[in-house]
Amino acid sequence: MSDKKPISLYIHIPFCRKRCGYCDFNTYVGLNHLLEKYIDCVLEEIVIFSTLFNSENFVQTIYFGGGTPTIMPVSFFEKIINTISDHFTIAVVPEISTEANPKELKMDYLSRLHDAGINRLSIGMQSAVIKELEILERLQNPEDVSQAVFNAKQAGFKNISLDLSYRLNQPFHLNLSIFQFTGCHWNHRLRWLKRYEMVIFLMWMRIWQEICMRG
Repeated sequence: MSDKKPISLYIHIPFCRKRCGYCDFNTYVGLNHLLEKYIDCVLEEIVIFSTLFNSENFVQTIYFGGGTPTIMPVSFFEKIINTISDHFTIAVVPEISTEANPKELKMDYLSRLHDAGINRLSIGMQSAVIKELEILERLQNPEDVSQAVFNAKQAGFKNISLDLSYRLNQPFHLNLSIFQFTGCHWNHRLRWLKRYEMVIFLMWMRIWQEICMRG
């Protein structure tokens, strides 16, 4: 595997129980009856893409995004991960992440998700302010997020992040992720940005803020 280059696979799950007002991603509500057929198509595409990329690459990370990936039963995660393992060369310890709705993160589900190979959760918190959650049309309350994080830790997850929306009451707002890493990685503060990236990030924010204020 030393002669192969690392790649990451993104698996899009475009299904939600409710579409949030701020969301502009490719996702749909009320089509859950198509979920199983959609997963079958994803499995077929994994096989096709493996013939194009596996010979020179190995999979270092797998990311399930959406939509709401945790709308799926754990068995669908297992099918996808197993198909990737069967057709790609995989890192010894790959990072396998999924975005998650805090409303759906019950202990039993999280335990089975962890057993299936998911080792990182990205929980959609967005805000700890109830009024802001209502503006965003989110289903959860702040207590749901606290309980979801507690359940995730109890289920064995050591790598957890919270998605937050920034400056919700301003003309310009931004979605951030605050990561909680282990080992040599960045911790839960905003140090996940390198210094030069932080400078560019702040400049970009300031420019956009000025544009918005000018109308």
